[in-house]
Amino acid sequence: MILTNLIAQARYFALGDSTSSDYADTDIKRQLNSAYNQLIVLMFSASKEWQSRGNNSQTTDITVGNRQYSLPSTFLRISRVEIKYPSSDDLVRAVAIDYKNINYHGLDKYVTGKPEFDLKGDKIDIFVSAETADIEAVSGGLVIWYENELTELSGASDEPDIPEPYSRLLAQMAAKDYCGVNSMGERYNWLGKEIEKGESSLVEFIANRNEAKKTSIQFRKENYQAGGEYGEQSWNWN
Repeated sequence: MILTNLIAQARYFALGDSTSSDYADTDIKRQLNSAYNQLIVLMFSASKEWQSRGNNSQTTDITVGNRQYSLPSTFLRISRVEIKYPSSDDLVRAVAIDYKNINYHGLDKYVTGKPEFDLKGDKIDIFVSAETADIEAVSGGLVIWYENELTELSGASDEPDIPEPYSRLLAQMAAKDYCGVNSMGERYNWLGKEIEKGESSLVEFIANRNEAKKTSIQFRKENYQAGGEYGEQSWNWN
């Protein structure tokens, strides 16, 4: 649904009149974009595989004696991290550090056979097979894959990057904000219930939209025989 229609729908949900001037376009746009960001985060939580703004990457050189590097300035979510260390190795997917494995020597002394990382605000710490002071330079040794921040809805024909059937959720959320600040209790409560139902449906849709990865349910038949020995038969129902 394009922005022009979202604005009209938000105004209709809030006031029952899509042509009213009581809820200004600039205010509706602001609340629509706020709702847009909330729904994107909701969809991320529903499925780690869901992508919004494409799969972007940033390649960084590993420098001598340095484990901390800057994250992309426009990232919304980090989808994966790849590290090459030492320079003779290939890039491999790093895993998030488990602080239970850090001994009393601290992070600067921590070494690992498989690259690890830790996100700290707008920075990323990497951990490799060398202590921080001994880290050697590796050209293109760090690759960060990420989702970009959202581009706000501003032009009349702009459309949100969410499944079309759920565009009305944005309008309802923007309308609910208006009703809240204007003490329109009955309409506010009604919109809250509609939004709750819509968000629940959206989460279920996103979590199950990939038909190629349905959950496999395995049933096992155990046939106990004399002497405690048994055989097994299994079926996979997809």
